[in-house]
Amino acid sequence: MPRTLLIHGTGDRLVSVENARRLARALRDRGHPVEVLEIPLAEHGFDAHAGGLADQLAQHVILRYLAGDTVSLCPPMVIKPAEIDELFDRLARALDRTLEYAKRERLFAV
Repeated sequence: MPRTLLIHGTGDRLVSVENARRLARALRDRGHPVEVLEIPLAEHGFDAHAGGLADQLAQHVILRYLAGDTVSLCPPMVIKPAEIDELFDRLARALDRTLEYAKRERLFAV
């Protein structure tokens, strides 16, 4: 199983941050690499506020985490089709920035 990054807001009143913690423990107990980023005070769907502090922090961590990895994305259960489109558009932009960074830093030959 590829390594896993879980991002959860500690202010989420819809889905407790404890769910992310339990999932991380279960993955670790089975020998899978996992990291958890808990964003203080961030609420459920914090990344829906594009450009907000929590969104910027999450994007920074995701960009660093993705270098050279396969990406699997699981959108929240409570999401509209337009929000799914925006989610994938933002992921595409983040991946483009990652590629630009990798080229600039000469992390691989292109």
